[in-house]
Amino acid sequence: MILNLYHLDPNNAIDALADTDNDGILNINEYMNNTNPVQKDYYQIYGEVTHLGINTGQVHILAYKVSDISFETPIAEQIHECYEDVGPIHFSLIVPNGHYVLRAFNDINHNMRQDQNEASSQYSQTSIISNQDDEISRNIKLESGQRIHGDLDGNGIVDINDVKGAFNIYMGENIADISLLNILKCNGAKNMDEVTIEDVKCVFMDYLGL
Repeated sequence: MILNLYHLDPNNAIDALADTDNDGILNINEYMNNTNPVQKDYYQIYGEVTHLGINTGQVHILAYKVSDISFETPIAEQIHECYEDVGPIHFSLIVPNGHYVLRAFNDINHNMRQDQNEASSQYSQTSIISNQDDEISRNIKLESGQRIHGDLDGNGIVDINDVKGAFNIYMGENIADISLLNILKCNGAKNMDEVTIEDVKCVFMDYLGL
């Protein structure tokens, strides 16, 4: 085993959970990645994300290989909770040697992916890691996209949950799912998963007897 090869005890939890070469990767993970646990082969890319606009949800910061042009497999990722009036988000990604593109996006609804209305951006230059930590602070600016009118939960569409949320906000009470569906159907809504603002208005008018 690789741990024995480097004079580490594979049955010792202390050895397994140590970071002998101080590269940010535990010995057990170096074993799983087939890398050298006593020679630094992971390095740091650092910087900060400044978020302008809707400062809620999560901010994901990811490093992709330059060859991954579809951004399908991040090599490293950090997730930070984001609240109103939060300052710059500082990040540090640990990666092996290579050429990387850094991206960030705002995950308003915590679904672990970027939706159409959620802000995203990437650092303008490639980060090249070659046997040392990156020496340049890679700073990314996020500006929130335009949220669709009526999309309270930020998932990119106006749906049943948005209608229920609006009803609760403006009427101060909840509406049963079955009542809501019946009102929408009676007023001609064709798609229960995606409704129009006119459908939402009908719910309020029906409830108020208008």
